[in-house]
Amino acid sequence: MAGDKVDIWGKSYYLQNNAGGNNYNVPLLGILDGFLNAPSGVAGGKTTSAELNGLTVLTSALSNFLSDPDRNNGGASTVPKAYINYILLDENFRYKGGGFSRVDENPNVVKDHYLVDASVQNIQVTQNGYIYVYVSNESPVEVFFDNLQVIHTRGPVLEETHYYPFGLTIAGISSKAMSKIENKFRFNFGSELQNNEFSDGSGFDIYETPFRNYDPQIGRFNQIDPLSVFNQSSSPFSFVENNPILFIDPLGLDTFRVTGKVPKGTPSNSMIIVETPTGGTSYYIYRPGDPNADEDGLIPVGMVNAPEATIVVTPNGNRTEENEDQQGNGSANGNVTEDPVNNRRILTLDPRVQGPAADFINRVQNELGIRLRVAQALRTLEEQNNLYAQGRTRPGPIVTNARGGQSYHNFGLAIDVYMMDKNGRVDFNQVVPPAVVEIARQEGFEWGGNWRSFRDNPHFQLTLGQTLQQLRLQHGIH
Repeated sequence: MAGDKVDIWGKSYYLQNNAGGNNYNVPLLGILDGFLNAPSGVAGGKTTSAELNGLTVLTSALSNFLSDPDRNNGGASTVPKAYINYILLDENFRYKGGGFSRVDENPNVVKDHYLVDASVQNIQVTQNGYIYVYVSNESPVEVFFDNLQVIHTRGPVLEETHYYPFGLTIAGISSKAMSKIENKFRFNFGSELQNNEFSDGSGFDIYETPFRNYDPQIGRFNQIDPLSVFNQSSSPFSFVENNPILFIDPLGLDTFRVTGKVPKGTPSNSMIIVETPTGGTSYYIYRPGDPNADEDGLIPVGMVNAPEATIVVTPNGNRTEENEDQQGNGSANGNVTEDPVNNRRILTLDPRVQGPAADFINRVQNELGIRLRVAQALRTLEEQNNLYAQGRTRPGPIVTNARGGQSYHNFGLAIDVYMMDKNGRVDFNQVVPPAVVEIARQEGFEWGGNWRSFRDNPHFQLTLGQTLQQLRLQHGIH
């Protein structure tokens, strides 16, 4: 694969110089025969050396390689024309480079080619394809080669997949590293491909999302959109509103812009809140270039200090700056704080918890002069599972031991809060003081900082006397 590195080790030895004997030309067809009949069987029976020998683009390049003036050792004809050679070809058997290391200039000397010849050291592979390593002796004297070894160091790329717009794979220009387990998480932001399920190697060849299955052969979902009542202008089976260039739909529920989570012009050190169609949220700090950041320049909340600004990115790519002029201060049942962001998030809680949550926030501000920001309230099962994967199968630190259905967040009975400074910025690293915890206790909340197995300092939950098992049964979660 592109990005791999190859080192070639080997030793050579000969007893006498070439005392004027004629050299031989290595037949091009012989090289192609050796290449295609290598133990790995690179051709797979799909081509022959005779067919490759008819490709001018290949044979011309190989002929130039074999007639390289440097192979004549600057005219020193007494040194045997014997080499350790390598040839690089891409996946379509096009020549992409090559090199060689000649035997020592003096007889009766064992040459360790790797130690003294840079041409066989750290060979960089720039395109997916093949490397053919062989030894050759084009002189009439005996030359001995021994301990030929090829050291292959894999690079970071294990698979390269190209797609047609609606998700079918362009097999001709896609490739993967040999002897690797098949990656099934591919198109549509890593949706899992269901294929090869049957004993004969066939399968449904559909992509699975949490809510529906997508068929890339027809560019349609197989099930009706659960949110179709909110979008009656499109077919309930359509995929990304028939615009796979701009959108993705990894949930099978709503479209997301593929231009990334961060709106153009977002200042560094901003807080990014990505809202899902089901009302959940994910929180990041935008710091492009930070070693802890992902490819979009985002760092999960909890790893860095407070941001300078807060930006909401909604599923359709719209950007809103959160401030009191843009957000209303009211809530459906009168549970109000001075912070419009808190009000909006408190509304996602169970109605029985909204009042105590607002009272908790207001009392802390009025009695202690501390402003709290609700970072998260209701959290969907999908978001919970993604959070659980962080630090395990996904980048970032471990932030929870709860899977989907194992947190009171999943039932709207918990909030995560952080303190804000005088400039209205949130400090994600500061632990709330005991006085805040006491007010929360008086309002009926349990503090996650008291847990023994996994202390969750920002977490407060009001269980209403119900266990997680009871809640899962009530909501049909198994």
